[in-house]
Amino acid sequence: MEIFLYYFQELKPRYWFAAHMHCSFSALVPHPNNNEDAENDDFEPTRFLALDKPISGRHFLQVLEFDVDENASMCLSYDPVWLAILKATDAFTSTNKAKTYMPSHHTRNERWDFRPTEEELNEVKELFGDNFVIPMNFQMTAEPHCSQEGPVAEELYYRNPQTTEFCNKLGIKDLNEMLCALSMQGLGVPYYLRQQSSKPENDVSVTDRSEVIVFFFVCFKKVLKFCSFSF
Repeated sequence: MEIFLYYFQELKPRYWFAAHMHCSFSALVPHPNNNEDAENDDFEPTRFLALDKPISGRHFLQVLEFDVDENASMCLSYDPVWLAILKATDAFTSTNKAKTYMPSHHTRNERWDFRPTEEELNEVKELFGDNFVIPMNFQMTAEPHCSQEGPVAEELYYRNPQTTEFCNKLGIKDLNEMLCALSMQGLGVPYYLRQQSSKPENDVSVTDRSEVIVFFFVCFKKVLKFCSFSF
């Protein structure tokens, strides 16, 4: 898509992983130097990788290794620029089935460029106390699937405490909560709440499981620190 090509050429990332292409495809994409005045402005080519569908006989999994500074922090952090964009575009968050009007540079007296201003960035920094480290507050909401239990039961929707806390802190609409409110019949009780009230004493706690999952998530995200994605 043209929009992704713009970001690709603007960011010039070391890696770019593309999802939902449903085909295995890799490429080494050079970035030409369009600035004749910059003699040393040479960019490292981007390693592009798309994976296939996760089914038998397809190339849907590949392991990559990245050199990471041994002193690098293992903490994940929010990007203040992206937070400011989320806050500035919050008015477009809607569950209405009607088409949402999106402004463009052709319109007058209406903002269409949502690159944050200094004031917007400062507001976000104030909301987060200039601390953008993502808290370790993951809790399992959907019940994990067990292959021994037979067919998968009807999928339900769950309130997500992690999303709720994030949206409240940034002062934006909680789309997850808005979707839950649309259909209370399809709303499930979060898995971590059911486990807290019914697990045996000798069972592995949901907290322990969550910590393992969070640790894996943090490690996985650390590996992808230098990557860009398109969906």
